Amino acid sequence: MNSERYEILGQIVEAAKMVCASEKVTPLIPEVRSNITMCTSDPKTPQDVAGIPGRITVINGRPAVYAYPDWAASVNTAYVLIMMHSFDSNVRAVMEIRYSPKLIEALSKNGYTLYEIPDSNSWESTMKKGLTAGHADLPIFHSKGDWAREGAVIVSGPDAVTVAKKVLAIAELL
Repeated sequence: MNSERYEILGQIVEAAKMVCASEKVTPLIPEVRSNITMCTSDPKTPQDVAGIPGRITVINGRPAVYAYPDWAASVNTAYVLIMMHSFDSNVRAVMEIRYSPKLIEALSKNGYTLYEIPDSNSWESTMKKGLTAGHADLPIFHSKGDWAREGAVIVSGPDAVTVAKKVLAIAELL
């Protein structure tokens, strides 16, 4: 394993520890659970994206993981991250958290740049619009959900630890 891949796994371990140490993050974990993923500098396939196998879940009222990070551990999140990275190479990590109107309102009131993904056919075009608009900070994307799809808020950053810090800051808003 090259040094970049080793560092990515370490970033995810550290980020997961940070998220799991905070009970305030518990309400942000969706029913379908969450994951924190990070990609290599030139991702092409899910094999270039590491995440937590089995995802981040809630056990006894706290976020928890029960496996070490691995490559291609979250294929759907990997594809979202690869797409986002193709629009802005600064996006190297993402975490999906629970959508709620209350959360979107709190993010808006606290100056976060938000982009709503109106339907399941608009993910790519909305992310491209938000990531190529030249914002000082990476925007946050959200979807109310669709038939058989839970709503989601996508938090991104240059690395997994930065994303975890953003999620911890978001948890403090609620």
